[in-house]
Amino acid sequence: MKTLTPLAALLSAILLPTAAYATLATPATPPIEQIAAEKGDAMAQFRLGYRYETGNGVPQNFAEEARWYRKAAEQGLAEAQHNLAVLYQNGQGVTKNYGEALAWYRKAAVQGFAEAQNALGVMYMNGLGTQKNDEEAVTWFRKAVAQGFAEAQNALGVMYMNGWGTQKNDEEAVTWFRKAASQGNPSAQHNLGLMMLEGRGLVQDDAAAVTWFRMAAEQGIAIAQSNLGVLYELGRGVPRDYQTALSWFRKAAAQNLPAAQLSLGALYLEGKGVTQDSNEAFVWFRKAAEQGDAQSQYNLGAMLLNGIGIKQDYKAATLWFYKAAKQGYASAQYTLAYMHDSGRGGAQDDVEAAMWYRKAAEQGHAASQANLAQKYASGEGVPHNDTEAFMWYRKAAEQGEIYAQGSLARMYERGQGTTMDFGAAAYWYQKAIDGGNPIAEIYFKSLFENDYGLSKDEILAAEKYRQAAVQGDAVAQRLIGLMHDAGKGMPQSTDQAAFWYRKAAEQGDSIAQYYLGVMYANGWGVLRDLQLARQWYARSAAQGDARAQNALAEMYDNGRGVPIDTALAVEWYRKAVAQGLPQAQLNLGRMYEWGWSVDKDMEQAIALYRQAAEQGLPDAQFKLGLLYQDGSGVAKDESQAQSWFRKAAEQGHSQAKIKLK
Repeated sequence: MKTLTPLAALLSAILLPTAAYATLATPATPPIEQIAAEKGDAMAQFRLGYRYETGNGVPQNFAEEARWYRKAAEQGLAEAQHNLAVLYQNGQGVTKNYGEALAWYRKAAVQGFAEAQNALGVMYMNGLGTQKNDEEAVTWFRKAVAQGFAEAQNALGVMYMNGWGTQKNDEEAVTWFRKAASQGNPSAQHNLGLMMLEGRGLVQDDAAAVTWFRMAAEQGIAIAQSNLGVLYELGRGVPRDYQTALSWFRKAAAQNLPAAQLSLGALYLEGKGVTQDSNEAFVWFRKAAEQGDAQSQYNLGAMLLNGIGIKQDYKAATLWFYKAAKQGYASAQYTLAYMHDSGRGGAQDDVEAAMWYRKAAEQGHAASQANLAQKYASGEGVPHNDTEAFMWYRKAAEQGEIYAQGSLARMYERGQGTTMDFGAAAYWYQKAIDGGNPIAEIYFKSLFENDYGLSKDEILAAEKYRQAAVQGDAVAQRLIGLMHDAGKGMPQSTDQAAFWYRKAAEQGDSIAQYYLGVMYANGWGVLRDLQLARQWYARSAAQGDARAQNALAEMYDNGRGVPIDTALAVEWYRKAVAQGLPQAQLNLGRMYEWGWSVDKDMEQAIALYRQAAEQGLPDAQFKLGLLYQDGSGVAKDESQAQSWFRKAAEQGHSQAKIKLK
């Protein structure tokens, strides 16, 4: 069971703009400013509000700040309207109210104040104080970028990158990130670095990504510091340097970035760039876990489960696994299921175990898929269902889970949840053996000691065809059908034969079309249906298959599923005879013997009977024997008659055997 996931991961989060105050140079002395403000001077009121915000010359007082900003804002001063909106957005000096914030941002924005236009776009983008409206957000960002406002340039890049409110366009995103980054905007610098790292909208370039991440990191952007640390840890764009990675992770972790705390914990756990210290790793994992980071919660649980860096505690481990599992972290869901399955940290509970295995399995977690399959196979925690077990074993097996491969092979061998298929069983046993599953080797050897008389070579050959058939190869599909029909290489099954004949027939394989017609004519593996038999014979016959031409002629000759039409029968018999088919030669000979839709011609009939007999057709040999015995159309010759009877009898013709007695 996997216990820890310590590797650092790059954060792909794009940094968005936040509320920020409009600022001024250091204001005038308080007495002069106070007097002007009280007389109604809007700019003086704004400056006084700014003093209370910063505590410059007066005690810091957010309520007073809001009061003076409001006075200036109500006189239409855009800077004051913007700053008052920020106070409402953040709940500073006033009760938080997104609706009020939106209203004041709008007042400033319509006056062309770039910061307010950008902030209004952010409100629409996030649905704060209004319905989320990405198109409206883009409109306001564009107004702000027209004035060269860097925050808005970054935001517009985000919109293009994600296709929010505009058509997705990575090249446009890069253009706007670059404009903002060149103005020193740290969020845009990080975002541009991320685009370079991922090769979106420009050529992928790790070294350039490092440059931009560093610019943002040096301005204190935590996510950039963390991502720069990851690049140093992985040696991407810079020589691998665990100590430098550690340094950047520390800076970001000090800002409480969970990803950096996770990465810092991983370095301590593995002793990279620092002395190995499981206790310190545990501390950092806990910091990130307590902020809701699922991977850290899982790692914390794993350390508690295994007693790494702390005393072993199954109950506490289960709690952390549960927190991570609830967030959809597949490894935690799997481990939580394992805890319930084994009764660690609480009572053993098959139902809970199956539930969590399923959640992880549905995310593609191979071990969970294998364990869920086992639950279905045994009926523990879920109703017994071999079909479900087969499905989940297959999903896990296809991901390389060796014990699932062995179990899947066993289900193919036994025909549990699927059709018995020794070839598929051999294939998956071999996969499991190659992966190191010792039990699979035992079953693989016993596979060839089967009750069906199938040899190892037949089984392995059948599997080769099966793989091609599954991929849609029509010839392989037809061959698999024939193997099931004859029980060669696979257990005999008319149902499976018909299934694979249909697959090939629907792709236009004329031989498969003929055999599918045979299945419908006789009700083998399908419900008997002479109309469908005729249709498939006709499709095959039209492609020149002699057997299908003869079979179609026989249907018209005998009125099977169609009205009797001997003329049409003769037409199709002739086509098959032209290809040398013995059965058609016999049938057409009979038409000449009796004059059915042809001029009666015994000489021609005998010639056709002889052609079929000389090709070894027992019925034709027997017929020729009768003609010689009776002297019908030929000189009577008992010796010739006995010779032809003997040939037919040697092939098991019962009437010919009687004639020899």
